[in-house]
Amino acid sequence: MKISARVEGISESGTVKMSSLITEDIIDLAVGELDFPTPLPIINSTIEALTSGKTRYSSVAGLDELRDGGLVTNGAKQALYMTLQTVCSLGDEVIVILPYWPTFSEQVKLAGGTPVFADISDVKSSVTDKTRAILINTPNNPTGAVYSRKLLEEIAKLGLIVISDETYCAFVYEGNHVSMRDVLPESIVITSYSKTYSLAGYRVGIVKGPEDFISSMIKLQGHCTGNVCTFAQQGALAAKGKPFFEEMKERRDVAYARCSKLWPCEKPAGGFYLFPKTDVNVQDLLKIGVAVVAGEVFGAPGHIRISFTQSVDKINEAFDRIEKWLE
Repeated sequence: MKISARVEGISESGTVKMSSLITEDIIDLAVGELDFPTPLPIINSTIEALTSGKTRYSSVAGLDELRDGGLVTNGAKQALYMTLQTVCSLGDEVIVILPYWPTFSEQVKLAGGTPVFADISDVKSSVTDKTRAILINTPNNPTGAVYSRKLLEEIAKLGLIVISDETYCAFVYEGNHVSMRDVLPESIVITSYSKTYSLAGYRVGIVKGPEDFISSMIKLQGHCTGNVCTFAQQGALAAKGKPFFEEMKERRDVAYARCSKLWPCEKPAGGFYLFPKTDVNVQDLLKIGVAVVAGEVFGAPGHIRISFTQSVDKINEAFDRIEKWLE
């Protein structure tokens, strides 16, 4: 069967590809998914929704009390996909900051655009007459960098549409999270319940932006998925606070202490990941029972991404294996 050039032109997700190789005897430091159980109030709210018959369509835009003027989507990935479909026309350029989550570049391509990769210090010089938007990610996946207000203000001065993926905003260990919408109210901001509340399977994301933009996205979603799973939305309504923040900070500290003894590594200010500089082959680590992701997946060869979403015991065991192998 002939496949469309649109789909032939994108690459397989490098993170998803690695996750498919993980077996029970491998310690998973590759996937960015919390291992904590979903909080009981969320489970109970979901069960109550199911038993009380809240299994029919909701508004395409999502439950009013959940969307809060934005749009509820099937996770942050769909939010990003529909954002780029709504923003981009054929031939538009979208600046993507290096290193980047691999889905960014492929979704720009699917929207008919061209990803233009740039270091954060080179954004201004990367702007052309074809530039439509800039796509940022704070806290960053894979580096854990958290953008300061000053840096966001500099981005705002470029006069571009700014799309900000802030799915890790509940996990900022150093300093404070500043949302792009606090600096540039007309920017487009994407968040997710998956990371904050261990709800990855629920697929509940939120996108907020200018009213006319959100209206256009709602029109698009009406032809894609319709509403997000109604009882998943009801469950998400019970999510409050930062239930895993302290535990993740401990994991960050333990993982960084172990990793920085082996390779040059910046201490992540937020998110779930370490991004040390090393030429180690991820397939070799897989053979000793530790899964990580190669840096080239994120546009940064010579690095690996290490997720610290596992327990402290598993993190230590993984680094024990790595140290023994390096010896």
